[in-house]
Amino acid sequence: RRIHFVLINMGKEQYRESDLARKVSRVQFTAGNAELMRQVAHIPVFNSKLYDESPGRWVPVSHGPLDPRLGTCQKHTDCQTCKQNLVDCVGHFGYIDLAIPVFHVGFFRLTIQMLQCICKFCSAMLITGEQKKAFLYQVNNPNLDYLRRKALHKRIVAASKKISVCSRCGHKNGVVKKAVGAVLKIAHAEVIPADNYSDYIYAAQENKELQNLLPKTKFTLLDPLQVQVLFSKIEKEVHLIIITAPKK
Repeated sequence: RRIHFVLINMGKEQYRESDLARKVSRVQFTAGNAELMRQVAHIPVFNSKLYDESPGRWVPVSHGPLDPRLGTCQKHTDCQTCKQNLVDCVGHFGYIDLAIPVFHVGFFRLTIQMLQCICKFCSAMLITGEQKKAFLYQVNNPNLDYLRRKALHKRIVAASKKISVCSRCGHKNGVVKKAVGAVLKIAHAEVIPADNYSDYIYAAQENKELQNLLPKTKFTLLDPLQVQVLFSKIEKEVHLIIITAPKK
């Protein structure tokens, strides 16, 4: 007696759950991390050239900004990923591995506000004691809506800007603001030590107007790598207070 096994080639079908009524509790928007960027992208982009430099050819180079797998930019060619034309193809993501970090333009203002709340030398929160406990209590209020959380964040930043000396390391913190005349650069005003004024003391005593012209602070740029190191040292509780996010 022979038993014949018949193999049926079935195509892949998308799994669909049965219709169930669901209620959305909340929607949270966040910036994707590096791993998520790689997952949603189709190719890595590491070629800075746009087109092939071969004589007589006008073809986008592979792994460049105009790679055909990212979408088509010509009417007579189709996208190599979705096989759609210029009208129907919505475009596809590519990713670039950065050698060093850069500031995110969408979070640039929030980056400055976070720097205004912490010590620029040890990453400790400038607000301490009972004031810190009071803000933490308000942040953990589950009934706080978006507008009140936004107002609370504004009060936390305003209170932090009034404190110049770090209670942990003792360093003096100056004003943090967007650098004037520059794109996506952050400036920090550091207090100049009195020892550096030794050469100007005698001249200032002879000329009172000169004393008003002497700078008492110097602005230094905080590059993205420095800011990344500072943020990596922030304690989790402090981070939740600054961004006014309740504990989960």
